[in-house]
This record gives sequence, C-alpha cells and structure tokens, in this order.
Amino acid sequence: MKQIKILTIKVMLIFIPFCSSIAVVAAINNCDSLQLPACSLNGKYHILHSSQNGYYIDVVLSKYVEQNLPIMRYDSSSFRFLVFIKIDKKGKVKRIRLINQNSFKNNMTAWIEVQKILKRIHFIPARLNGRTIVYRSTFYLRLDFTKCGN
Repeated sequence: MKQIKILTIKVMLIFIPFCSSIAVVAAINNCDSLQLPACSLNGKYHILHSSQNGYYIDVVLSKYVEQNLPIMRYDSSSFRFLVFIKIDKKGKVKRIRLINQNSFKNNMTAWIEVQKILKRIHFIPARLNGRTIVYRSTFYLRLDFTKCGN
C-alpha cells in the first residue's frame, strides 16, 4: 500500500504540469507484475479492477457518470448497465459495449450518454511485466436517480 502511495505521488508530480484536467496513476500487483489501468475521477484515483472472478458494480465510475448525466432528464429513473470496456495500449477507451442491451430496447438514450462520458476518460494503460497491454473488463454501472437530493 505504501508503494502505491509513493508511486501515486511521483506520477502526480510528473503529470500535473502536462495534464490540466485529469491526472492518472496505476497500481502494481506484485504477484504477476500486472499494473491495472487507473484514472483520476473527482480528484481521487480509481483502478479499473479485473472482472475474471465475476462482475461487480463499479461504484466510483457509477457515481462519476451520475454526476455527469443531466439529472433532470433521468429523475426518478434507475439503470443497471452491464458494460464491456476495452482500453488500448495508450490508455484510450477503444470500445464500449452494452452487454444487457435487451433490457434497454426502449430507452437507449441513457446508454448513449453514458457511453460518451466513459469514452472521455483517459487511463494510464495496463502493463504486464513492464509492457503496455490492451485491457478488457466487464462490470456493472448502477445509476440511481430515484433518491431525493442526488
């Protein structure tokens, strides 16, 4: 954990002058030298986790997308998107696919807006043994506009 914090600080000091809106950092998995893709959202670092052990709700990305969607349009709505994402060797989101699109046949407008938000996020690319790799992950985005004061 201490190594991650030190790495985070070093990367921030290097990238802050070059990146005006988004600073990014990667975390090291000491077991197999895998660095997962990561980004800075709302001033906090977020690592895109592996989906090999099943799908999970990515709470941080869900909150980030909620904050960037027009709330008035989706007031009293709730969505649970199962998303596949592919991040290239440069950290750019290359492909996003809605896996559970049959659930949203009549309301793809929300998905189109979510997709645009996700494509704007830039990641530090994933690395395996020091070499950048293409990274794929599948996760849920849960957007809930049914609560008051969102």
